[in-house]
Amino acid sequence: MVVRYVAPVLIISLAGALSLLGSAHGQQEGPKRHDGRIIDYRQSTPVIATVKAWRNSDPTNDRDTCPPYGDAPLAAGTSMGDGTFTFVIDASTPTYTMVYCADGYYPRADRDLPNGPDGTPIIPVPARLWPIDENPAKSAIYPDAVRARLLVSLNELAYLRSLNAEAFNSVVLTYSKEVGGGGAEAVQALASATARWGNQK
Repeated sequence: MVVRYVAPVLIISLAGALSLLGSAHGQQEGPKRHDGRIIDYRQSTPVIATVKAWRNSDPTNDRDTCPPYGDAPLAAGTSMGDGTFTFVIDASTPTYTMVYCADGYYPRADRDLPNGPDGTPIIPVPARLWPIDENPAKSAIYPDAVRARLLVSLNELAYLRSLNAEAFNSVVLTYSKEVGGGGAEAVQALASATARWGNQK
């Protein structure tokens, strides 16, 4: 079965990116160690998957069952039996895209993740993969999964914005410039939606 690439959703990772961006700059040059974990979306059980970190934000072949984001990944490996893995990425790479692929699951790509300080986890924690045999169009749990992630992301962002709207907007602006292109527009749109969700001008 050929599994089409599922476009990543920025709302999943922006809250984590906002919390890391402030400390991601000005760090000492050198390799940075990041831990990740993968679980099944339906049962929350560990998933053994092929994991790759790429420099690019857009796929170079979106027809591939496990979409590449360039000629060679920054790091690659396989998660362990408990779903965990560790990557080391050089500090010269400010952001990267994580791609997760496993038999029986739709592939997942999380773009423009900040290469934060050494020891910070790969966001989101954990990364969840959706099983192919759980057809989203017919699944009883898919609507609840979508609503839950929307609520968590919007409420988290609204809370961070409520602490200091000026600082929040400054981080969003910086992140938008780093993402660039259509991704920057998506980030700005999400920030605007956050303000409306939190009933703040």
